[in-house]
Amino acid sequence: MDKNIRKSVKKIAFEEPKGVHVKAFVIYFLILSFISFIGMDFINDSNLVVLLSFIVTMPLYLNFVKICLDSSRDILIDTGQLFEIKKYSFKFSLYYTLVLLVFYLFNVILGLIGIFGFIISMVITIYLLPIFIIMPLVFLDDVKISLSDFIMKSAKLIDKRRIVFYGLLCSFLLWFLLGFLTFGILFIWLIPYIYISVAYFYLNLKKEKTFEKQKALSDMVIIVLFLIFMVVINIISFKMYPDSLDSFMKSMMIK
Repeated sequence: MDKNIRKSVKKIAFEEPKGVHVKAFVIYFLILSFISFIGMDFINDSNLVVLLSFIVTMPLYLNFVKICLDSSRDILIDTGQLFEIKKYSFKFSLYYTLVLLVFYLFNVILGLIGIFGFIISMVITIYLLPIFIIMPLVFLDDVKISLSDFIMKSAKLIDKRRIVFYGLLCSFLLWFLLGFLTFGILFIWLIPYIYISVAYFYLNLKKEKTFEKQKALSDMVIIVLFLIFMVVINIISFKMYPDSLDSFMKSMMIK
Protein backbone atom coordinates (compact mmCIF):
# COMPACT_ATOMS: atom_id res chain seq x y z
CA MET A 1 0.00 0.00 0.00
CA ASP A 2 1.04 3.59 -0.64
CA LYS A 3 -0.14 7.05 0.36
CA ASN A 4 -1.45 9.29 -2.42
CA ILE A 5 -4.19 11.84 -3.17
CA ARG A 6 -6.07 9.68 -5.69
CA LYS A 7 -8.75 8.49 -3.26
CA SER A 8 -9.29 12.00 -1.87
CA VAL A 9 -9.65 13.51 -5.35
CA LYS A 10 -12.09 10.84 -6.49
CA LYS A 11 -14.08 11.03 -3.25
CA ILE A 12 -14.74 14.75 -3.46
CA ALA A 13 -15.52 14.45 -7.20
CA PHE A 14 -17.87 11.52 -6.49
CA GLU A 15 -19.77 13.45 -3.83
CA GLU A 16 -20.19 16.57 -5.97
CA PRO A 17 -23.72 16.99 -7.44
CA LYS A 18 -23.55 16.26 -11.16
CA GLY A 19 -26.96 17.24 -12.48
CA VAL A 20 -25.66 20.18 -14.55
CA HIS A 21 -22.58 18.26 -15.69
CA VAL A 22 -24.65 15.29 -16.86
CA LYS A 23 -27.14 17.45 -18.76
CA ALA A 24 -24.34 19.38 -20.45
CA PHE A 25 -22.49 16.19 -21.38
CA VAL A 26 -25.62 14.52 -22.82
CA ILE A 27 -26.38 17.57 -24.97
CA TYR A 28 -22.77 17.79 -26.16
CA PHE A 29 -22.60 14.06 -26.90
CA LEU A 30 -25.87 14.09 -28.88
CA ILE A 31 -24.67 17.00 -31.03
CA LEU A 32 -21.28 15.31 -31.57
CA SER A 33 -22.97 12.00 -32.49
CA PHE A 34 -25.37 13.69 -34.91
CA ILE A 35 -22.54 15.46 -36.75
CA SER A 36 -20.53 12.21 -36.85
CA PHE A 37 -23.55 10.36 -38.27
CA ILE A 38 -23.95 12.94 -41.01
CA GLY A 39 -20.22 12.85 -41.74
CA MET A 40 -20.29 9.09 -42.35
CA ASP A 41 -22.27 9.76 -45.54
CA PHE A 42 -19.39 11.76 -47.01
CA ILE A 43 -16.20 10.27 -45.50
CA ASN A 44 -15.32 6.58 -45.35
CA ASP A 45 -12.62 6.89 -42.69
CA SER A 46 -14.46 6.61 -39.34
CA ASN A 47 -11.45 7.91 -37.36
CA LEU A 48 -11.28 11.00 -39.54
CA VAL A 49 -15.03 11.55 -39.17
CA VAL A 50 -14.76 11.43 -35.37
CA LEU A 51 -11.80 13.84 -35.43
CA LEU A 52 -13.57 16.32 -37.72
CA SER A 53 -16.79 16.10 -35.69
CA PHE A 54 -14.82 16.79 -32.52
CA ILE A 55 -13.18 19.81 -34.17
CA VAL A 56 -16.57 21.21 -35.23
CA THR A 57 -17.98 20.86 -31.71
CA MET A 58 -14.80 22.00 -29.94
CA PRO A 59 -16.30 25.22 -28.48
CA LEU A 60 -18.96 23.07 -26.80
CA TYR A 61 -16.29 20.70 -25.50
CA LEU A 62 -14.35 23.62 -24.02
CA ASN A 63 -17.51 24.85 -22.30
CA PHE A 64 -18.19 21.39 -20.86
CA VAL A 65 -14.66 21.34 -19.44
CA LYS A 66 -15.22 24.86 -18.08
CA ILE A 67 -18.37 23.69 -16.29
CA CYS A 68 -16.32 20.96 -14.58
CA LEU A 69 -13.50 23.38 -13.73
CA ASP A 70 -15.85 26.06 -12.39
CA SER A 71 -17.70 23.59 -10.17
CA SER A 72 -14.40 22.34 -8.75
CA ARG A 73 -13.72 25.96 -7.77
CA ASP A 74 -17.17 26.24 -6.15
CA ILE A 75 -18.35 28.64 -8.85
CA LEU A 76 -22.07 28.53 -9.66
CA ILE A 77 -22.75 26.62 -12.90
CA ASP A 78 -25.73 25.99 -15.19
CA THR A 79 -26.41 24.02 -18.37
CA GLY A 80 -26.73 27.21 -20.43
CA GLN A 81 -22.96 27.71 -20.12
CA LEU A 82 -22.53 24.99 -22.72
CA PHE A 83 -23.72 27.39 -25.43
CA GLU A 84 -21.87 30.51 -24.24
CA ILE A 85 -19.55 30.78 -27.23
CA LYS A 86 -16.88 33.44 -26.65
CA LYS A 87 -14.16 34.85 -28.94
CA TYR A 88 -11.58 32.77 -27.14
CA SER A 89 -13.60 29.63 -27.94
CA PHE A 90 -12.50 29.90 -31.58
CA LYS A 91 -8.93 30.61 -30.54
CA PHE A 92 -8.92 27.41 -28.49
CA SER A 93 -10.50 25.53 -31.41
CA LEU A 94 -7.67 26.72 -33.68
CA TYR A 95 -4.94 25.78 -31.18
CA TYR A 96 -6.39 22.38 -30.32
CA THR A 97 -7.19 21.59 -33.95
CA LEU A 98 -3.60 22.29 -35.02
CA VAL A 99 -2.28 20.06 -32.23
CA LEU A 100 -4.68 17.21 -33.05
CA LEU A 101 -4.16 17.43 -36.81
CA VAL A 102 -0.38 17.25 -36.44
CA PHE A 103 -0.83 14.29 -34.12
CA TYR A 104 -3.27 12.61 -36.54
CA LEU A 105 -1.02 13.10 -39.58
CA PHE A 106 1.99 11.85 -37.63
CA ASN A 107 0.06 8.69 -36.74
CA VAL A 108 -1.00 8.22 -40.37
CA ILE A 109 2.66 8.32 -41.41
CA LEU A 110 3.62 5.86 -38.67
CA GLY A 111 0.81 3.59 -39.83
CA LEU A 112 2.58 3.17 -43.15
CA ILE A 113 5.55 1.56 -41.42
CA GLY A 114 3.57 -1.43 -40.15
CA ILE A 115 3.69 -3.07 -36.74
CA PHE A 116 6.70 -1.02 -35.60
CA GLY A 117 4.96 2.18 -36.57
CA PHE A 118 1.88 1.03 -34.68
CA ILE A 119 3.93 0.36 -31.52
CA ILE A 120 5.64 3.75 -31.76
CA SER A 121 2.27 5.41 -32.31
CA MET A 122 0.81 3.72 -29.22
CA VAL A 123 3.76 4.77 -27.05
CA ILE A 124 3.55 8.38 -28.25
CA THR A 125 -0.24 8.44 -27.77
CA ILE A 126 0.06 7.18 -24.19
CA TYR A 127 2.80 9.72 -23.48
CA LEU A 128 0.84 12.67 -24.91
CA LEU A 129 -2.61 11.73 -23.56
CA PRO A 130 -2.22 13.56 -20.21
CA ILE A 131 -1.10 16.70 -22.05
CA PHE A 132 -4.12 16.58 -24.38
CA ILE A 133 -6.46 16.23 -21.40
CA ILE A 134 -4.86 19.08 -19.44
CA MET A 135 -4.69 21.51 -22.40
CA PRO A 136 -8.28 22.84 -22.20
CA LEU A 137 -7.86 23.54 -18.47
CA VAL A 138 -4.60 25.40 -19.08
CA PHE A 139 -6.24 27.47 -21.81
CA LEU A 140 -9.26 28.36 -19.67
CA ASP A 141 -6.95 29.85 -17.04
CA ASP A 142 -5.15 32.00 -19.61
CA VAL A 143 -7.22 32.66 -22.74
CA LYS A 144 -4.58 35.12 -24.03
CA ILE A 145 -1.92 32.39 -24.10
CA SER A 146 0.17 31.89 -27.25
CA LEU A 147 0.19 28.60 -29.14
CA SER A 148 3.74 27.73 -28.07
CA ASP A 149 3.02 28.52 -24.41
CA PHE A 150 -0.26 26.58 -24.68
CA ILE A 151 1.71 23.46 -25.61
CA MET A 152 4.75 23.98 -23.39
CA LYS A 153 2.84 25.02 -20.27
CA SER A 154 0.53 22.00 -20.54
CA ALA A 155 3.49 19.65 -20.99
CA LYS A 156 5.48 21.21 -18.15
CA LEU A 157 2.54 21.18 -15.74
CA ILE A 158 1.87 17.45 -16.13
CA ASP A 159 5.47 16.29 -16.57
CA LYS A 160 6.40 15.74 -12.92
CA ARG A 161 3.05 14.14 -12.02
CA ARG A 162 2.54 12.01 -15.13
CA ILE A 163 2.54 8.65 -13.29
CA VAL A 164 0.08 10.00 -10.71
CA PHE A 165 -2.19 11.14 -13.54
CA TYR A 166 -2.01 7.76 -15.26
CA GLY A 167 -2.86 6.14 -11.93
CA LEU A 168 -5.92 8.37 -11.59
CA LEU A 169 -7.21 7.54 -15.07
CA CYS A 170 -6.51 3.80 -14.80
CA SER A 171 -8.29 3.65 -11.43
CA PHE A 172 -11.60 4.16 -13.25
CA LEU A 173 -11.28 0.73 -14.89
CA LEU A 174 -14.01 -0.94 -12.79
CA TRP A 175 -16.33 1.98 -13.48
CA PHE A 176 -15.77 1.50 -17.23
CA LEU A 177 -16.60 -2.20 -16.88
CA LEU A 178 -19.84 -1.28 -15.13
CA GLY A 179 -20.49 1.19 -17.93
CA PHE A 180 -20.28 -1.57 -20.54
CA LEU A 181 -22.45 -3.84 -18.40
CA THR A 182 -25.15 -1.13 -18.40
CA PHE A 183 -24.87 -0.91 -22.21
CA GLY A 184 -23.24 2.51 -21.95
CA ILE A 185 -25.93 4.15 -19.83
CA LEU A 186 -23.59 4.64 -16.87
CA PHE A 187 -21.18 6.64 -19.05
CA ILE A 188 -23.67 9.53 -18.96
CA TRP A 189 -22.71 9.93 -15.28
CA LEU A 190 -19.18 8.48 -15.43
CA ILE A 191 -17.64 10.85 -17.98
CA PRO A 192 -18.56 13.97 -15.96
CA TYR A 193 -17.24 12.21 -12.84
CA ILE A 194 -13.89 11.63 -14.57
CA TYR A 195 -13.66 15.21 -15.85
CA ILE A 196 -14.47 16.63 -12.42
CA SER A 197 -11.75 14.42 -10.94
CA VAL A 198 -9.30 15.67 -13.58
CA ALA A 199 -10.29 19.28 -12.79
CA TYR A 200 -9.54 18.74 -9.09
CA PHE A 201 -6.24 17.07 -9.99
CA TYR A 202 -5.38 20.06 -12.20
CA LEU A 203 -6.07 22.46 -9.32
CA ASN A 204 -3.77 20.35 -7.16
CA LEU A 205 -1.06 20.58 -9.84
CA LYS A 206 -1.37 24.36 -9.66
CA LYS A 207 -1.25 24.21 -5.84
CA GLU A 208 -4.67 25.86 -5.81
CA LYS A 209 -6.18 22.99 -3.83
CA THR A 210 -4.63 20.44 -1.51
CA PHE A 211 -5.91 16.94 -0.79
CA GLU A 212 -5.21 14.54 2.03
CA LYS A 213 -2.98 11.60 1.19
CA GLN A 214 -4.69 8.30 1.97
CA LYS A 215 -3.53 4.70 1.96
CA ALA A 216 -4.23 3.12 -1.41
CA LEU A 217 -2.63 0.96 -4.06
CA SER A 218 0.34 2.75 -5.59
CA ASP A 219 -0.10 4.41 -8.98
CA MET A 220 2.31 1.95 -10.60
CA VAL A 221 0.32 -1.03 -9.30
CA ILE A 222 -2.90 0.48 -10.67
CA ILE A 223 -1.26 1.08 -14.06
CA VAL A 224 0.20 -2.45 -14.23
CA LEU A 225 -3.17 -4.00 -13.33
CA PHE A 226 -4.81 -1.91 -16.03
CA LEU A 227 -2.25 -3.02 -18.65
CA ILE A 228 -2.61 -6.69 -17.66
CA PHE A 229 -6.38 -6.38 -17.99
CA MET A 230 -6.09 -4.82 -21.46
CA VAL A 231 -3.72 -7.58 -22.64
CA VAL A 232 -6.06 -10.29 -21.34
CA ILE A 233 -9.07 -8.65 -23.00
CA ASN A 234 -7.26 -8.46 -26.34
CA ILE A 235 -6.12 -12.10 -26.13
CA ILE A 236 -9.67 -13.22 -25.36
CA SER A 237 -11.00 -11.06 -28.20
CA PHE A 238 -8.56 -12.53 -30.73
CA LYS A 239 -9.35 -16.06 -29.50
CA MET A 240 -13.08 -15.53 -29.86
CA TYR A 241 -12.81 -13.73 -33.19
CA PRO A 242 -9.78 -15.10 -35.12
CA ASP A 243 -10.72 -13.05 -38.18
CA SER A 244 -10.15 -9.86 -36.20
CA LEU A 245 -6.54 -10.91 -35.57
CA ASP A 246 -6.04 -11.61 -39.28
CA SER A 247 -7.47 -8.21 -40.15
CA PHE A 248 -5.23 -6.55 -37.60
CA MET A 249 -2.14 -8.28 -38.96
CA LYS A 250 -3.01 -7.28 -42.52
CA SER A 251 -3.63 -3.68 -41.46
CA MET A 252 -0.17 -3.65 -39.92
CA MET A 253 1.21 -4.92 -43.26
CA ILE A 254 2.95 -7.87 -41.61
CA LYS A 255 4.26 -10.26 -44.26
